[in-house]
Amino acid sequence: MTYSIEEIAEKIGALPDSLQDEVFDFIEFMQIKAARQALLAKHDSSLNEGVSAADRDPLEDDEVWLSY
Repeated sequence: MTYSIEEIAEKIGALPDSLQDEVFDFIEFMQIKAARQALLAKHDSSLNEGVSAADRDPLEDDEVWLSY
């Protein structure tokens, strides 16, 4: 089921402040998880295309992970 942003905001707004903080933390966690999955999928696809780990730029990997 898909909810509108307004519906979600209304439900979150009805929560006590402490629970709103938990919801916000959970959203950030889910964003980081999605970004990591996308990064892993990118690397998996590059490996499948014959790009070896030696051909990838290790600084790019470091920049991505340090941004979290």
